[in-house]
Amino acid sequence: MGVLVTGCGGDSPGASDAAPSTPRDQLLLSGSDLPADAKPVNLPVERLREQLTDFAGVQANSTIDPQECRAPQLDLEAASKQALDEAAVTAVVAETAIFIEFVSGRGIDTHEFAQTEARCAELTVSSEFEGERVDSRVRTESRTPPAALAGIDAIASYSTSTASVRDVPPTTTVSYAGWASLRGTTVAVRVTSLGDTLDEAKAEQFFADAVRKVEDAP
Repeated sequence: MGVLVTGCGGDSPGASDAAPSTPRDQLLLSGSDLPADAKPVNLPVERLREQLTDFAGVQANSTIDPQECRAPQLDLEAASKQALDEAAVTAVVAETAIFIEFVSGRGIDTHEFAQTEARCAELTVSSEFEGERVDSRVRTESRTPPAALAGIDAIASYSTSTASVRDVPPTTTVSYAGWASLRGTTVAVRVTSLGDTLDEAKAEQFFADAVRKVEDAP
């Protein structure tokens, strides 16, 4: 996820602070709300949740540099997993990216997320996968939340992760992530490129549309 910037501004006209009465799965983007030519991604919910909560590929057995970032990153992962427990989820692939959205009835502390990530904007994470050592360099940059979300407690980031394994060319993953807390509801999105570039404008629009659907729901 990464260094996060919190949205600010006045409340949007007509906005309600009460939790939506609309069922949570109906608060997800669907149909024409989704990117053009979107196709469902058939992955277990837990795998999709990991895409939102595994901020820098930090696992319990990982080695992290700087070392002082290890505990805060694991705490952040635990808090985000709790927030997304029992959340409704949708995931689609469109063009060259995977779009994932969660809507949860549990709250998050976006300021805590932002402070933790700001301290650890660049990490080197080493772990073992199927007997092979994997070294990942993760760099995260802050992003101002979409202007359409002014007045909503929202945070966003852009991250680049380059993983290296012995005798295998490095692979780079580029992602945009956004979290918003409103009306007793958490909205979380992650857009991950299947290549080495990401259309940030489309990612931001996906985030804004997801949050506004909750904001406007009865």
